[in-house]
Amino acid sequence: MRSALWLTVVVLGCDAGVPPPAIPPARPAPKVFDAAVATKSLIGKEPGTLGSAFDGLALGQQIDQRAATAWLKERGIDARAYVRDGRLASINFQYVATQLDWVHAGHSFEEHWFVPALHQHATLQTTEQGEFLQFDLELPVDRWIDATVASVVRLDLVKKPFDQVEDSVHLVTHSNYVDGRAHVSWVDSALAGAATATDVSVRELHTIDNGRDVLQSHDVHVELEATLEIYAAIEQRLGELFGESRRIPKGIGWGRTKVTLEHTPVGAGIEHIELTLER
Repeated sequence: MRSALWLTVVVLGCDAGVPPPAIPPARPAPKVFDAAVATKSLIGKEPGTLGSAFDGLALGQQIDQRAATAWLKERGIDARAYVRDGRLASINFQYVATQLDWVHAGHSFEEHWFVPALHQHATLQTTEQGEFLQFDLELPVDRWIDATVASVVRLDLVKKPFDQVEDSVHLVTHSNYVDGRAHVSWVDSALAGAATATDVSVRELHTIDNGRDVLQSHDVHVELEATLEIYAAIEQRLGELFGESRRIPKGIGWGRTKVTLEHTPVGAGIEHIELTLER
């Protein structure tokens, strides 16, 4: 009589017929943030250009504000975009200095770069929060200044209460006090053919009444660097909008607003141009 051998297999922690749990894959090591690499991907190799991180998003392309913001968020790019008239007009992000890029390498106009082939400007802004690079599309003079909120020169800000100005601007650079007077400043799209982007500020206006400093109103102040030909184009545009009197017509809603245009030579055929709308 042959004896039977019985083999018993015990699997701990498993029910009969149920496979053991799968071993989870090892998690990849967290990426270490490299400021130099991040900066190089945001800025291009040539002065005034965007880097490879923005491939697929270009200034001037048709897009709406929500889609532009979502595009940046999906790719983890910490930048702000601004859309004007259905086209991407500005991209702004914090700049991290490196020794291998063009930002601090020296250039003709301090803190400004112009790329004619791309119709765009780059501007380095130094604020209380750090340094920021802003890339702006250039616009023809009839879109640069117009009686709409899409205009770079915002005529409507002349009549808006000063404490509401900052909420009306898409990319405020800073808001503080200069000589005891408040102002809100930002950089905006360049006038086509200008050497720099457009610096805009809304400033408090004060008067002295019986020895007291009294807030009277505010003005919109615009500055840029350009040739005398560009100055003449702005002057012609002002005539088209407001007439030779250089006062905004009452029919537009900003009556009694005085328009002042001035220029000062800064060298190499370039003028410092200032446009002021004072109510």
